[in-house]
Amino acid sequence: MTTTDETKAKEEADKAVAEVQKAQAEAQKAQAEALKAQIGSMAITLPSSTVTAKDNTGKIEASLLAAQALELAVGKIIDAIPKQNVEKNILIYTVSELPKFQAQVTFETQIKLAEDAFVYAKELSESIDKRGAALVGAVSGAAQLLMGLLKTDYAFGGSDVDFDKDTMIIHALAGRIARSNKNLVVKLPAVYTAGAINDYTAKILKRLSDLSRLGQSAPTSKKFCESRSADLTKQSEKATEPEKTKLKKDAEEYQNAADAWGAGIQLYENLLKNYTTVDTKGVAPITSVISEGAIADLLLKGAFLLIVKLQTAGGSYYTINNLWRSLICKKPLYHMGGVVVSFVLFEGKDGTFINSGVIPVHGGFVNIDKLQKKINQA
Repeated sequence: MTTTDETKAKEEADKAVAEVQKAQAEAQKAQAEALKAQIGSMAITLPSSTVTAKDNTGKIEASLLAAQALELAVGKIIDAIPKQNVEKNILIYTVSELPKFQAQVTFETQIKLAEDAFVYAKELSESIDKRGAALVGAVSGAAQLLMGLLKTDYAFGGSDVDFDKDTMIIHALAGRIARSNKNLVVKLPAVYTAGAINDYTAKILKRLSDLSRLGQSAPTSKKFCESRSADLTKQSEKATEPEKTKLKKDAEEYQNAADAWGAGIQLYENLLKNYTTVDTKGVAPITSVISEGAIADLLLKGAFLLIVKLQTAGGSYYTINNLWRSLICKKPLYHMGGVVVSFVLFEGKDGTFINSGVIPVHGGFVNIDKLQKKINQA
């Protein structure tokens, strides 16, 4: 067979193979079209993984996690408090509850002025014959100064405070400190201080009782000094020198004593009016004095003063959207809660600074499926 015949035979064989492949493809196509016609067209829809977060999503969850974060912050505050060798009181306050001691300081000032005024008047009355003009003048000046102080106005009032966050941190701290090994006795003066108030109340009542006895006898002493001054003045008008000069001086000294008694009486009366007159709520200002005085009494006896503030508490959430989570039915929502707490610790007796700090706590993100277990096991 020649070369030409071989080439022609090969071409015919390739053509036959191609025709066979074409016939097979057409048969497969016809089979597919017949199957499609038999079952119809089918659309495949994949599961959706979309998550919709509405208003207030995770509000309760964030609060729970923030409370747990607060417990961690409280633990760090307790770590900053030195352990005591002997039992020691610790007074816990939030910034909003911390007393300014204005009522107590004002009261102590006024009652001391009234006490001193009566003491001056009594000393002057009992020793007029022994005093010189210079001393009498000095006491008279003191009486005038006390009278001037009566013009000062003192106002007492209260304000409403939101205790929500304050209550949370106070309660968390009180329990943890009480259970710690710091040898500390927790006092919450803004909530309850019965023992301290009773002690300080006894002191206040004794001072008021002593002052009351002076106040009751003061008008009689004042009237006596005024009467003696008037009598001596009349006698001086009829007397001759040197008796005339002596009588006038004695009359002036008695009048100075009467003025001193008058200053004491007015201070005493104003004190009672300012502190025992009840307001529209039936509360007398003396109650603020007693409350603040009881706290001051505890501090002066060496208690710690711990001032705390829950600066912020909140949370956030995020979602993860994908097909895999939808297929295994795992919720794609994660929550977080956190807090920022600040504190400062003082030695109550002398105000010495001991420690302070700002404590941020991130509670970490927790899948909503695991939230109950995390919160309940805390």
